[in-house]
Amino acid sequence: MRNRRQPRPRSAKPGNEAVCGSFPIPHSAFRTLNSALRAPHSHGFTLLEIMVVLAIIGLLTGAIIPLFSNRQKSEKLKASALQLCDAFNYCYSASVTEGRRYRWSWNEENRNYQFLREADPIGSPGEFRPAMVGGITDKTLPDGITIEGIYFAIVPDVNDEDAAEQTPDLAPELNFYKDGHCDGAYIVLETVDPMAATQEEAEANAQYMTVSLNGITGRVKVIDGNAVAAQEETEGEETPKTNLFLTGSSSGTQAE
Repeated sequence: MRNRRQPRPRSAKPGNEAVCGSFPIPHSAFRTLNSALRAPHSHGFTLLEIMVVLAIIGLLTGAIIPLFSNRQKSEKLKASALQLCDAFNYCYSASVTEGRRYRWSWNEENRNYQFLREADPIGSPGEFRPAMVGGITDKTLPDGITIEGIYFAIVPDVNDEDAAEQTPDLAPELNFYKDGHCDGAYIVLETVDPMAATQEEAEANAQYMTVSLNGITGRVKVIDGNAVAAQEETEGEETPKTNLFLTGSSSGTQAE
């Protein structure tokens, strides 16, 4: 039996293909491969291109880092405000339940607050000892957070001009009484920037949050920003006269 040759594809022309097994491969494919192999190699990035990329990275980093830092400060500030709310709520509940006074006391030097309770309301009233709250007797604020001021409501005697202009000597502490009332106050929390070059820069970059304690009901509320400063800046609205305690340069000054 004779061996017959395979017929050529109609589209192929003699001399323009190579045979791989039973499949013809056009010579143009080899020319394309050889051209690719002989292509000159790239010389990489130029110095100008590298400098442009580095400049873009620097700009993006400079924009992202402050946003991340402000976000972190805001979270710390909110967490500190909620911690104060928990502390006040506990002191309020414990004073009513146990029938004795509880006291929240702030230490500006150590940046921590302490829990105290009246040891014996009948035998030795007014004598306070450390109280255990959640297994601790005191708590330190997170780094970068401090109390800008404790503002107490003052009700001046309108008939006595001298008394109305006086600022009482108030300690940085809040008392909670067994009958359900407490010392009403605004506690303003502030972020502190240790890298600030000047006091003006630190104040410009500071964030504030206020914890409001209602003296009649004992209700605690968190307010964004410095609520006392916002009240003082409001025109045409009567605001309660307050006493500012604990602020570096303005400690003990009275806010009109």
